[in-house]
Amino acid sequence: MNQDVVFRCLANVLRQPVEKISSISPEQELSEIGLDSLRFIELIVALEDEFQIEIRDSDLLFDKFNTLAKLQTMLSSYFAPVKKCLILDCDNVLWKGIAGEEEIVIDDDVIALQKGLISLYEKGVLLCICSKSDLQTIRQVFQDKRMILKEEHVILSKVNRNDKVSNIREIARELSLFPDSFVFADDMPYELGLVSAMLPEVETILVDYTNLNFMEKIKSSFPHTESEERNRTVLYREQKKREKQRICCGSVEEYNASLQTVITCAKAVQSQAKRLSELSHRTNRFNLSSIRYSE
Repeated sequence: MNQDVVFRCLANVLRQPVEKISSISPEQELSEIGLDSLRFIELIVALEDEFQIEIRDSDLLFDKFNTLAKLQTMLSSYFAPVKKCLILDCDNVLWKGIAGEEEIVIDDDVIALQKGLISLYEKGVLLCICSKSDLQTIRQVFQDKRMILKEEHVILSKVNRNDKVSNIREIARELSLFPDSFVFADDMPYELGLVSAMLPEVETILVDYTNLNFMEKIKSSFPHTESEERNRTVLYREQKKREKQRICCGSVEEYNASLQTVITCAKAVQSQAKRLSELSHRTNRFNLSSIRYSE
């Protein structure tokens, strides 16, 4: 479930800029910014159209729509959550030992994990770092020649002294994903317990190198991978560049011109059948016929 779609629906219904909607607190009452009983019905229709769902009568309660957090919880029940992002601690996860305090160990077990992470990356899984450490120290470890996992494999890093729940929420905001898209792997039961308590929709995995079953758990958390020709991490990086460019431009027209977008129209070929089938099932706004095609 894409957070941007929800923001866009709310913005249209409330006649507010998307930027304003995306910046409000998950717990703020939406009635404070214009969601009333009439616009509530308009929002239901918009969400049903965007997500191609029919909201159950039992969910047609104003209270279930009156904060972003409640809206997310309600909508999540209509979707089998697809995990798209793996958030990783660093010390005793990506290597053994604590960087900056002791000599780190990168042995066969660590290399096996890193190879698995690169495999997930190549299949479109977004890799993020969330670590209570010093950023420069972490970067120095990534320069270690023994590391096969590189910084370029990581789409987003939150390396600071903030609690990990706050950092995960920041990752969700910056990637425009709901937390139910996340898997969080850490070696500290306390951190996993905190995330489970505050963000129960996030799947948590304990990293314990005395029991290597955790590697299989990480892999099994991402059974469905995209068949897109371009890696999802690359797409997100390009999106971030576009967003920065948008901020620098003085108008929508300047921004659109700066993208230098070229549209090429052509007949589909057989090699594109699988992707076209996927898009016919996943795209509503541009699928004018609403027909779903098999491969």
